[in-house]
Amino acid sequence: MKKTIGIILFASLNVFVFSSCKKRFTCSCTYNNNVVYTADLGKQTQSDAQNICDTNVNRVPGETWICTLH
Repeated sequence: MKKTIGIILFASLNVFVFSSCKKRFTCSCTYNNNVVYTADLGKQTQSDAQNICDTNVNRVPGETWICTLH
């Protein structure tokens, strides 16, 4: 029983620790299949990097840019 509880606690801790890891992300945006914007976002969580990528791009009204994280 103690061994099972220990394994569950260890697995839960790993999920918590690795789910909030910061990685290095790059934002690249394309327009008409041409890359028109690329930025190194540094170490971020994925959700923070996605927010930065989506909001900090200089977009022209009426154009549809596709921005992705790498």
